[in-house]
Amino acid sequence: MTPGSRWFTAAGKVLVAGADPNPLLGPLPASWLQEAAAIRDRGAACDLEEVMTGEVMSGVRCTAVPLLGADCAPVAALCVLTDPAHRLERLAEVARQTGRVISVGLRGR
Repeated sequence: MTPGSRWFTAAGKVLVAGADPNPLLGPLPASWLQEAAAIRDRGAACDLEEVMTGEVMSGVRCTAVPLLGADCAPVAALCVLTDPAHRLERLAEVARQTGRVISVGLRGR
């Protein structure tokens, strides 16, 4: 995601990827449609040391998954922050499993 956007973090990316196709976030980068589709397919988004301001924050990597409400739309995100030594793919799988459990609770089942 481009620096300076409001949703460059993993949590922001996963929420925007699952939002209404016309989110009111301003102009979307040309590459966003492809990136959003990949996020929806994976069920997780990642950022590689791009936290808080869109600037590189050395030593912090994140993965996030959507938490789904009653209509199966994202209402929040579960985000896992770690250092670069950890594999985000492995953490994303744990976050997906945990997110599914939380989402069931959010839907009241």
